Amino acid sequence: MIMTLSQAREHGTRRRSTMRHLAALCAIILMSSPALLRAAEVPSPAWQGVWQGTIGSLPVRACLMRDGAGLGNAFGSYYYLSKLRTIRLEQQGTSKTWIEGWAAPKGPSSPRWTFAEVGRDWLTGVWTGNGRSLPFRLARVASDDDEASCGTEAFNGPRWRPLTIKATPAVKDGVRYRALVFGAGPAFPSISLAGFELIGDDAATRRINAGLRKQVPGPQEDWHGCITGGLNAHGVDGDLDATLAPTLITPRWLGAALSQADECGGAHPNSGTVLVAFDRSTGALVDLHSWLGNAALDRSEASADLPPTLRPAFRRLIMAEAGNVEPDCRDALASQEFWDIGLDRRGLTFRPELPHVVQACADDMLVRWASLTRFLTPAGRAGRASLEPR
Repeated sequence: MIMTLSQAREHGTRRRSTMRHLAALCAIILMSSPALLRAAEVPSPAWQGVWQGTIGSLPVRACLMRDGAGLGNAFGSYYYLSKLRTIRLEQQGTSKTWIEGWAAPKGPSSPRWTFAEVGRDWLTGVWTGNGRSLPFRLARVASDDDEASCGTEAFNGPRWRPLTIKATPAVKDGVRYRALVFGAGPAFPSISLAGFELIGDDAATRRINAGLRKQVPGPQEDWHGCITGGLNAHGVDGDLDATLAPTLITPRWLGAALSQADECGGAHPNSGTVLVAFDRSTGALVDLHSWLGNAALDRSEASADLPPTLRPAFRRLIMAEAGNVEPDCRDALASQEFWDIGLDRRGLTFRPELPHVVQACADDMLVRWASLTRFLTPAGRAGRASLEPR
């Protein structure tokens, strides 16, 4: 898709909003079923919510919840306060027995919780595993959302830590910079975050580094949301692997790519790469759409939240420049209107935004300056002059 990282996030938010409206409509239709209506009216079980107490003498915090449809499936998660790593729980039917992990009909027996007292304020019972049996006693923790308890601050609050930053020297295109690794802490082995920053203290460099820090997939709200999304959907932490790295560094320009793969509680995993560019003379984020004229881009429906689309003839040019394209990918590429644009000394690169099922077709495709000549705006021609090898 042809957009900056921040625009990509806004575009994703708009699409998620559309999906929420569709989900709400589906819910209304489904709830017209008397059976489902009766299920929805079933009061929350006494065990649902966030709890804290001990297994034996070891402090733990737990969350227990029904699935979003409220149809009787129940799962949860817990962690020892000494380790802060979650362990999934799954109720066996409607019994008072909950299995750790993912219950399987065969295989070795998993540790389990057997509840004796299930009240609104207390849960008691016996934990059994590894040849041992230990009593547990849990007291309810106040929460703002007992129905989606595993994603709440009440459950996860003790686990959060400020991100740590480890910097190491690196070189790209003969330019030194610092590679950054952001640490979420030992409680979150499923979170891997990396970024970078330029070296320098001039105003433009400071502005770029501030911009890069905003784009790095490390702000608390981003990775926290992935963790809680996975917990609310499945009782396990979400999984996020994201790296922002430079693709081109020249005296005038900085190109970067955010590559991300995640599984944050949705129907399937997500993966993709978003391209971004900065002007090193000013520190400003560069909108590379401005380098292409209307012969290449359709701006009729573009807005602050939605970038222009590529015209069919320009998409055919990209595919022609790419050479041999896998037959399975050709139709998907030919019909995709949204593409990211990246910087290259030889021209511009284009990366399509594709559905999950054909994400393997989403490669960078270089279109050389000579082929772009008639499509470039004055800004594009100036950019070419400063990038094209002499």
